[in-house]
Amino acid sequence: MSSRRTRFVLGVFVAVFALSTTAQLFAFHQWGCYKWAWTPGSSTSLDLGYAFGQMVSGRDYLGAYLRSRSVWNTAPPINVFQVSSGNKLTWYAKNYGVNGWLGLAQIWVNGCTIVKGTSKLNNTYLRSGFYSQTAIDHVACQEVGHTFGLDHNHNETNTCMNDGILTAGAQINQHDRDQILAMYP
Repeated sequence: MSSRRTRFVLGVFVAVFALSTTAQLFAFHQWGCYKWAWTPGSSTSLDLGYAFGQMVSGRDYLGAYLRSRSVWNTAPPINVFQVSSGNKLTWYAKNYGVNGWLGLAQIWVNGCTIVKGTSKLNNTYLRSGFYSQTAIDHVACQEVGHTFGLDHNHNETNTCMNDGILTAGAQINQHDRDQILAMYP
């Protein structure tokens, strides 16, 4: 192989390696192009609704959502109460049956703009003694993150956006804050 061709192949390898390393360091975890309508400096409110089904002693679902709200409020410029007027985010905790999911986020979109969102906790699973309050907080935090347009973050273990663990509780990390800032400049 000629020295010129060797340099070219080596250069391509280095470029591909650098790009893959950068992608791992700066993992992008937005859920497609979806986000709420946002005007920088906006002080309008996101209408929050609550719908809780049968509650189980020792399971604090409302507290889980309130802790999630508090955590996401540390991700400027997002404020759970300040996204876009006329939009609605509803939190649910009910018995949804044995269906394979602990939590579920749903969004309704117009193009790439989220116009409505729901965050659901499946009491059928979470009421069992198997899941701690930390796990419930983790699921609630993650589903709220999805309603802002974030996808899972499998590269980090210190965030509720990692769906492979349930140990972070209502906690986000700097990467989540940076992702929110990139989505809502």
